[in-house]
This record gives sequence, structure tokens and C-alpha cells, in this order.
Amino acid sequence: MRIKAPLCRHCGRGLTIEGEEKRCPDCATWEGGPLIWNRSLAERNPWLTEVIYRFKYRYDYEVILGFQSLVQAAIKDCLDEQTAVVLVPVPLSQERLHVRKFNQALALAEMAGLKIDQCLSRMETEKQAKKSRQARFAASNPFRLAHPPAATTVLLIDDIYTTGVTLHHAAEVLHAAGVEKIYSFTLAR
Repeated sequence: MRIKAPLCRHCGRGLTIEGEEKRCPDCATWEGGPLIWNRSLAERNPWLTEVIYRFKYRYDYEVILGFQSLVQAAIKDCLDEQTAVVLVPVPLSQERLHVRKFNQALALAEMAGLKIDQCLSRMETEKQAKKSRQARFAASNPFRLAHPPAATTVLLIDDIYTTGVTLHHAAEVLHAAGVEKIYSFTLAR
């Protein structure tokens, strides 16, 4: 199901009532961080959760290809056409990439047909899906620069926005490297 307005101005979660603040309670955690906003293609539901599970954990790369035109349109809709943006897929650790054989965030970025910069690397950590909400927020930043970013405006790409920790950690590293404007896009929220 596509996410419709009103949206949290920061994370893109659909809000049930329109208010002055237009921010969900979770986003108070990220106030003042370098990630300007996240937008997602759709809300998680049982069907989309199963599709993402097949994609990520059963290594069914083909299942995601049906989303290509939707991903392209959603990314185009959320970006200002005047802004030269480079896509930065959230990386996997080398160990996880070896097991999975592909990076799901890179696969989504490639669907957009825009310039991609794999300027981040990731240290091996416990899977986010296995961590509690509190453990995710307490985790140290696993990202490092693989090389200097090729742009000052980037759109981080990942598959799911759950707590926002992954995207905010990646944004912190990019911001410290001189990236001025950092946005993110996920398949599901």
C-alpha cells in the first residue's frame, strides 16, 4: 500500500491526523541530525514483508524486479529535478555480501537509473532484524568511508526504514565527509 499524506516530515511515516508539527513521535530522536528526510514507496504489510524476506533471506533477486517502475517513479517524485543527486546504497558487510551474493540496497539503487556512488563500507555487526528497538538505538556506527563521496547531495537507498538507525548512522558518516544534503529512500516503511 502506497504511503499517502499526511506524512511525518522527517521519516515519511503516514500520520493518522494532520497536526501542526507533522512529525511522528519517533523522529524526536533524530532532531538536528544530518538526514533531512526519508521517503518510502510503501507501508509494510504481510505481503510486502514476505516479498522483502524472499529478496533478502532466500536470495530471490528476481522478486524485486516487479518494483522497478514504481521505484523509479517514487524516487523521481521525491527529488527536485534541479538537484544533482547521487544515490548511495547502504552497504552490506563483506561477510554478509559473501553469503547473500548481492546487496539489496544496491539492487534498488540500480533500478532508479541514476548515478550511484558506493562510497560507504560496513563493518560486520549483528543483523538489525535480530536486535530489539533499544539495542538498535544503542548500537555503535558500523559505517566508514570507502572513498570520498562524489557529490554534496546524496540520496541514501535501503530496503526498509524501521527505526531509522541504519540510515542516520550512514548519514552521519557522509555528513562528516562533507556531504551537505542527505536524503533517503526505502522500499518499505
